[in-house]
Amino acid sequence: MNLSRARGVEDHMHDKQIVRELMRDGRRSLATSIFGKAIAEIRLRRPDSNPRGLVAAAIRVRSPIIEVRPRNVGGRVYQVPMPVAPRRARRLGIVWLLYSAGKRRSPMWQAIADEVIEPPPDGGPLDVTLVGPRSGPPTRPARAMALRRA
Repeated sequence: MNLSRARGVEDHMHDKQIVRELMRDGRRSLATSIFGKAIAEIRLRRPDSNPRGLVAAAIRVRSPIIEVRPRNVGGRVYQVPMPVAPRRARRLGIVWLLYSAGKRRSPMWQAIADEVIEPPPDGGPLDVTLVGPRSGPPTRPARAMALRRA
């Protein structure tokens, strides 16, 4: 594997964030090396595609669209669905990608390459399903949403 570009790993938009999330105890050079090896592995296994484009697609697939946030209305706390800001969605996608790579029983650079190349188990973006035994009367969440918009 050619790791001569390990220093130029942080050229792409997501690269700095991925290296920052990989970094432990301030060891940025180690995190950069791990990510550089993952990019080289992706390039080796998929020579006809752009590795950074595959990484961006893997992050986009794992990024959430909506999340539930607690909203306090009249002394009660409701879980109100809210759209996720693009920056936060990208960060969560990176964190979830690295988390699922960390659960694999292989070196981290190889696990990252596997996660990027293989699709998620469900084949699509992660989604939030709002299900709960205590959702309250139907008018309360609508009222919470109306208060949030005001």
